[in-house]
Amino acid sequence: MGIFTVPATLSNAVNSDRRITLDLIVDTGAVYTMLPATVVEDLGLETPRERRVMLASGEQVTYPVGIVNLGLHGEEWPTFFLEGPPGSLALLGAFTLEGFALAPDPVNKRLVPVVSLLACSSGRSVNEGPSIPSPAHCSAWTPRSDVVSEPEAHVHTAIRGGQPGCVAISPRATSSRGAEV
Repeated sequence: MGIFTVPATLSNAVNSDRRITLDLIVDTGAVYTMLPATVVEDLGLETPRERRVMLASGEQVTYPVGIVNLGLHGEEWPTFFLEGPPGSLALLGAFTLEGFALAPDPVNKRLVPVVSLLACSSGRSVNEGPSIPSPAHCSAWTPRSDVVSEPEAHVHTAIRGGQPGCVAISPRATSSRGAEV
């Protein structure tokens, strides 16, 4: 997969006159969009909180986090950003991409619109209340023990059309002998 950038317009939500256009590196391995400290300062963005994240090296670091208005593909939405250290790269992360309903096309080095998957449908109407997806409603239903630490729960990933779809957490079932089923 190749690395590519996309132009984005960034602005301060309180003072929209503070606006810049910047090429962001599309990085689906990053959860959050990251902006260099100089950009955060130029836009006068506030970073009222901090977020602990893990770098690709495995090192855990804490970065200031805030909200920026981001214009991309003809739409503008607020999104979270991390303030990177001086000299850091400007990254467009997965959280922002999902918010814009965009996905990378690495072959053509562009972003393409996608249909967002809210959850697998159980065939019930919204008025009937929530339901947990089941094998009858998704083409594959795979237990996932790698993403939940509670011993009383299972995490399942549903697959639709060959792509991971939704995740549901369900209580672990046990047999009358106490063995997990």
